[in-house]
Amino acid sequence: MHIVLDLQACQSPASRRRGIGRYSLALAKAMAAHPRGHDITVLLNEAMGESIEYLRGQFDGLLPQSRIRTWEALVPATCIDPSNGFRMRASEVLRTQALRQLKPDVVHVASLFEGWVEDVIATVPGNEAHLGAVTLYDLIPLAHEETYL
Repeated sequence: MHIVLDLQACQSPASRRRGIGRYSLALAKAMAAHPRGHDITVLLNEAMGESIEYLRGQFDGLLPQSRIRTWEALVPATCIDPSNGFRMRASEVLRTQALRQLKPDVVHVASLFEGWVEDVIATVPGNEAHLGAVTLYDLIPLAHEETYL
């Protein structure tokens, strides 16, 4: 099985140093270290390029560099600014095309709730040939809607 790990949550300035980024990176490294016969590919967003070399280094000895792939979102694409709508939708298409080229069986999105104030483009499959999986960290935003939503 070919598993693609979308690690934009490890690139996002808001999440990469917090629990979501640390957990996502640890999970991805554990999967790469123990693939159990699966092919693992890491997918990164070039729009957050300052994090790419760091993340490539995190997989030294775990994955060949050819298994760390990138695509580039059109930025700015944050949700908070309505004028970014076209770039956000175009970036979703670009990400989908990058995933199609990888031909995954499963795509794991490290955090679906990114992109409000950062250039993260996270979508789950609609009519794609692959399955999608997402890690849900907590539901605090639902308990405190006035603060988070």
